[in-house]
Amino acid sequence: MLGGADWGDLYATLVGYGPATDAAICFFVFIGFSFIALLNTVTAVFIQCAFMNLEKDRVFTVQREVKEKREYLLAVKEAFEMMSNGDGKVIKKDMVSYLQDPE
Repeated sequence: MLGGADWGDLYATLVGYGPATDAAICFFVFIGFSFIALLNTVTAVFIQCAFMNLEKDRVFTVQREVKEKREYLLAVKEAFEMMSNGDGKVIKKDMVSYLQDPE
């Protein structure tokens, strides 16, 4: 984060400007704040990626369900067309014979 500078050297520089306890407190507050800021950034990136993947998954699921429903409706329409005698009406006898046919 600081270009490879040793933390001890930076702390020694701070001690020269005032009491050692004040310098230590400021130094550790700075390190803690920097560490928390870094963790916050990493967490935000991770959560953003998770939300983007969740949104893609939702869209994919909806598209798959729509496709399955369309295929089901086409299959049912085809079945009813095969059961009818060409006049668009299905009678019980035709439906029973269609349902008993293993094909």
